Amino acid sequence: MNTKHCTECGKTKSVEDFHRKRASRDGLQSKCKTCFKKINKNFRETNPKYQLDWQRQNPERHVQIVAKFRKADKTSKIYYIKSPNNQYYIGMTNMHLAVRFLEHKNKYNRWMKGKSVPQHPNLFESFKQLGVDNHHMGILFESDNMDRKGLRQIEKAFIKSFMDLGIALNKQI
Repeated sequence: MNTKHCTECGKTKSVEDFHRKRASRDGLQSKCKTCFKKINKNFRETNPKYQLDWQRQNPERHVQIVAKFRKADKTSKIYYIKSPNNQYYIGMTNMHLAVRFLEHKNKYNRWMKGKSVPQHPNLFESFKQLGVDNHHMGILFESDNMDRKGLRQIEKAFIKSFMDLGIALNKQI
């Protein structure tokens, strides 16, 4: 069986267009990935506080899910956060970029509330002046088998290059 019928849109699609579901007879969801995406987006738009409420009601489970998500991607990355005025913050991580950016946003919000000292003052000032959501993230370097020490050396080289160009938001190398 290479195709399946979507119960939402009514189209017959490749089995790769369906998420897995162990409990179903064929091992696939009844709705295609595209339809699931639309349904989930609509739910998030009509119930914006649902996820936050769930996280507050289930803190242990939320921590387990986040931990599992973080462990899923073990590739080492040197990333940048680009401001609207073409200034760059350079960092390194083993996390998904979306999770890492969310951590930066959370630390910034804690700083704005006076609950922490800024770890990245130039980045946080850029967030404050230009808006957090106006900054974008990307990858400069990625490796599946690099130790933290080697990754740090590459990160330092990128930071120095961006500082030499006068476009770094990093305070130091």
